[in-house]
Amino acid sequence: MVSVPRTRPPYPEEFRREAVALVRSEGRSIRDVAESLGVSEQSLRGWLKRTQLDAGERHDGLSTDQREELRRLKAENRRLRQERQVLVERFGGGAPAEGLPRPGVQGGGDAAA
Repeated sequence: MVSVPRTRPPYPEEFRREAVALVRSEGRSIRDVAESLGVSEQSLRGWLKRTQLDAGERHDGLSTDQREELRRLKAENRRLRQERQVLVERFGGGAPAEGLPRPGVQGGGDAAA
């Protein structure tokens, strides 16, 4: 029989903040705090990194605000691509509606050839 690891529900935000505080303010090691709280070192390292990114203490990743903005922009981009595809299909793939560039062509569709 194959055993599939179970995923655990996310830890509450307050729990994460308190765990990070034990490392930052009390100077305890990540290993020590992780073992005492029963979480993986990898999880605790991730929470610590996120806190440092959000505080501007490190710059090797995206802050929570930046990640949310990226998520929002990707969703908007996906929606706009779908809307554009509907317009292209509606107008038969010929000359696009005014102001819409043709797929794969730089600029607008009204440029002289």
